[in-house]
Amino acid sequence: TQIRKIMAFSSISHLGWMAIIIIYNPKLTLLNFCLYTLMTAAVFLIFNSMKVVKLSTLMTAWTKMPS
Repeated sequence: TQIRKIMAFSSISHLGWMAIIIIYNPKLTLLNFCLYTLMTAAVFLIFNSMKVVKLSTLMTAWTKMPS
């Protein structure tokens, strides 16, 4: 239920996909890495600004801080 752990497992999974892609197309791997880093950084910054640590906090955060 902790978002930090979920994001860590997601990052490990994406690294596995990038390891497979680098064999076939290194430029695509670099593009994939840049896009994933950009998206992950944006998500971390949003969660940090909302002080979200667990999924239960995230589910109720929209009532306190609407988009």
